[in-house]
Amino acid sequence: MKKPFILLIDANNLAFAQYHTHKELRSETANVNTGLIHGMFTGLLRIADLFNHAPMILVWDGDGKKWRQKQCSFYKQQRNHGEDPVYADCHEQMQIVRQFVQLLRIPELRLSGVEADDTIGILSSELQADFKEVIIRSADKDFFQLVGENVKIFRGGSGNEPINSKNIRDYVLGSAQICHVYGVHPLRWVDYKSLVGDPSDNIPSIKRGIGDVKAKMLLNLGVKFPVKKIPNLEGVRKELRGIEIEASDWEQANSNYEILQIIKSASDSRIPQEAQESLQGFLAKQRKVNFVRNFSSIDMWTLVRELRKFDLHDLAMRGLDLIKIFH
Repeated sequence: MKKPFILLIDANNLAFAQYHTHKELRSETANVNTGLIHGMFTGLLRIADLFNHAPMILVWDGDGKKWRQKQCSFYKQQRNHGEDPVYADCHEQMQIVRQFVQLLRIPELRLSGVEADDTIGILSSELQADFKEVIIRSADKDFFQLVGENVKIFRGGSGNEPINSKNIRDYVLGSAQICHVYGVHPLRWVDYKSLVGDPSDNIPSIKRGIGDVKAKMLLNLGVKFPVKKIPNLEGVRKELRGIEIEASDWEQANSNYEILQIIKSASDSRIPQEAQESLQGFLAKQRKVNFVRNFSSIDMWTLVRELRKFDLHDLAMRGLDLIKIFH
């Protein structure tokens, strides 16, 4: 019998957001910054509480070069952090977070050579065999393309109304809500982004001047991807206001389209064989325990002791809460 739902947490996305929210926090005892650590766990506590302690999986970006970087030299090129002290600080704190996650026995998955986007894409497909619904927790709109009958997305609150366990479903977006708010159906989200580009991933628009309005106009004309035949735009020359979309621009759009698609199958050839095996092993282990996490009093005191080493006394005082909410 299928369980009601499971949460897939885009861990890197949540971690970086929490880092910038709590970056002033520091442990003088351990001589490390702790804003990301504190924010990550208060964030996870909040999510777990809102969703009534539902099963969750934390998904991290894997190490090593990913298929998009191999295929497209400019993909995320602006994120080449090098010696960036902020990135180094985030990375250090994320390693500590992962130690605490293991103490809490929260399932986590990090596949070498695979972006979290693709891991979440595959899990969102695979886990429909075990759950009636899969909810992705991420602020990243790229995941809109995965939304369907059994997959939803929770991006967080808008700040206009306090979120609680009673109204949380108002913030879980399905296809209808995405269409209403963004004017694009999830099935056409990749098409739309292929036209307008994505600055956060260093993916260019197909032409200067092609933004939200003109991209939606082109989609309404019936432009479909991958573009195999150059569309006839004579009927919208006036609306394009002198913008000439040439053959090379449509080639760029097709290139964007290929890069922007999230992988949904574990057997996809772009996923390294070792990562495929790790993923299947992870799922087999979770299914064996029926996605239930076991936690002992010894684990709790170890967790509390470790939290205090980093001067995270408020979290240590909530040690019992951590167990109750995550288990």
